[in-house]
Amino acid sequence: MDSREIRLLAPEPNSSATPIRNLGFRWTSVEGATSYTFVLSPNANLSGALVSQEVFGTANDFAGPLQAGRSYYWQVKAWKDRAVVSGSPVGVFSTLK
Repeated sequence: MDSREIRLLAPEPNSSATPIRNLGFRWTSVEGATSYTFVLSPNANLSGALVSQEVFGTANDFAGPLQAGRSYYWQVKAWKDRAVVSGSPVGVFSTLK
């Protein structure tokens, strides 16, 4: 695996049993990255984001709540010297009904 490739770890891609509260998002690090942008959205194109924030590690906790029985989408981008050096694919998961 390329050390600049971000892999989304949790919630597991395409999971259909994600809780609506207290979600822990995790991803792999990118060598040399100084920060990450974490985006969580109810839309596949990431519009109308519920969260879009700078994170200084490879994890972000979201208290929620999210809507039950719904799909959500998320993505992480790695930054170094004010430039994007890598971006993950858009991940998708569904919450418990």
